Amino acid sequence: MNEQFQISTPASHPVPYDCIEQVCSHCNAPLPALPPGPETVILIVTNRCNLKCPTCSYWKQDAGSERELCLAEYEELLAELAASGTRKVVLTGGEPMVRTDWKKLLQSCSAQIPEVLLLTNGTLVDEEAARMIGTLENVRVVLSWDGWSPESFDQSVGRKDMYTTILGGIERLCSSIAGSGRIGINVTITPQNMHHVPDIADLVARAGIDFFHFHLVYSNDPVYAFSREQCVLLPGIMQRTAAMLGERGISQVIDHVPYAFIRHTRCFIPFAHSTVGPFGDVFGCIPAKGGFKDTPDNALGNLRSGSFSNIWQSPRYRQFRTDAASGRHRDCIACLACHAARNFSAGPCRTCETKPRLVSNTPEFY
Repeated sequence: MNEQFQISTPASHPVPYDCIEQVCSHCNAPLPALPPGPETVILIVTNRCNLKCPTCSYWKQDAGSERELCLAEYEELLAELAASGTRKVVLTGGEPMVRTDWKKLLQSCSAQIPEVLLLTNGTLVDEEAARMIGTLENVRVVLSWDGWSPESFDQSVGRKDMYTTILGGIERLCSSIAGSGRIGINVTITPQNMHHVPDIADLVARAGIDFFHFHLVYSNDPVYAFSREQCVLLPGIMQRTAAMLGERGISQVIDHVPYAFIRHTRCFIPFAHSTVGPFGDVFGCIPAKGGFKDTPDNALGNLRSGSFSNIWQSPRYRQFRTDAASGRHRDCIACLACHAARNFSAGPCRTCETKPRLVSNTPEFY
């Protein structure tokens, strides 16, 4: 294995886990007691999407819109999260804006939670939407952009004539909240577009983007498997991209370690993060949910059967934390490439992280 991608983590660590006195064997920093609620909650508010990106499978699922949590249920959840000390929610999907109540839901998030992140494909960002988002000063927006030309972009989203539509949405947002540090672009790096990543960044940066997040494609499809030769070339491509954006004063987070090179490690994300699916299922993290797929059997509880606080404190959730912290949970797969995992997988002190990366000064995504 090329040294560039070596992850140095101990093969195993016994974990006498009890949520209070546990010590991280990476750095000997004591873990905090389990808080009343998570610091960050990812709200997957719908599986529905108006695009068909080949790197995503949300749109392939049964949308089940009639089973989605309603606005009142989300408002009840948000009030509970706010009372427990949650500082950030991520509003995502699918495409959140396909919900007819997305504006009210975003406003409720903004009113009750200090930090809100809206992930959208940008197709439905008209002038009114851009103005409304602009009034919510604690809301940041991240849009996806994976193509370097109209043709490649349309292919990346699975629909024709989307290049101009989505670029228009980005420009409207930038006009509404320009220079606020609140508009970002998420770029999924694939074997097909990796050599064009600098072109992608240059193209979208002209609209007035504040920050970028680049990450490796999350897929088991062999089409998206990186060869060893591509892995050797990738760090140089990303370094050139980072330098170009840095010269323009645009911050970025770049994850460039292919999943095949990531070793199993301990994880403490369940101490501070949680994920809620569109039908009320609560999961310890995205991989435990099943990635882009809904896996109800992996749910730690459902909001229609009990409060979030009861689920958060439940024996099943505690067992999930025990397994994740000991590095033996069956769903702990390759999520070190996730920006959130990078901040927690090596211990809450964040001083001895184990994943090689390029990071500029950017707010956390998740």
